[in-house]
Amino acid sequence: MPNSPKTSEELHKNHRQRMKERIRSQGIFSLQEHEVLEYLLYYAVQRRDTNPLAHRLIRHCGSLGGVLSASYDDLLTVQGVTPHIAFFLSTLSEIMDYSAAKEAKEQRPNLSDVEERKAFALSQLRTANREQACVVLMDHNKKVIATRADFAGGFDTVTIDVREIMAFCLQKQAVYLMFAHTHPNGVLTPSSKDVETTMQMKRTLQGIGVTLLDHILVAQNRTYSFKENMML
Repeated sequence: MPNSPKTSEELHKNHRQRMKERIRSQGIFSLQEHEVLEYLLYYAVQRRDTNPLAHRLIRHCGSLGGVLSASYDDLLTVQGVTPHIAFFLSTLSEIMDYSAAKEAKEQRPNLSDVEERKAFALSQLRTANREQACVVLMDHNKKVIATRADFAGGFDTVTIDVREIMAFCLQKQAVYLMFAHTHPNGVLTPSSKDVETTMQMKRTLQGIGVTLLDHILVAQNRTYSFKENMML
């Protein structure tokens, strides 16, 4: 008796299993870009071929990286993307950033070099979708001893509580301090308020023996260092 034809669900199940076996034996780098996304979508889409959706997403966002950095609302504009899929994809990059930030904090990176400072600021604030400020404290070797990224707003929109920051410095026995804050509008040039507040904070910190090492602006995935640009 001839075998009955396989259902679409059975075909996709077999395809998924073959994909997983390929990754297990050859590694993720054996896949093409759309196949990597197709594989990721297995965990958000049940019993459906994810290949067409992977292609649509990459066409819309330009690349796999573009898909993973796209916003929830943007992903929803792609045909076939449900709220569940959009939420899953939009949180993947945040999870990676969270892991990187936690690892950086635990390893106590040395921020003597301006590129290290910019990279650290970016790791703390890359996922911020509103104006946000971060304070990084360092010891005498310029190794990170504490960070706080819970200051909502940038220097243009909110008054940073100087007394709170001074208390934070004294509590952690900081020797150096770095500010970082976001410009969600993408403008990488310091505003006059940024410059004024930075100079005021520098003088205030000197009064308790803390040196303002740098002030980093984060605009999307780009950074600007006050120190590097001779503004400190």
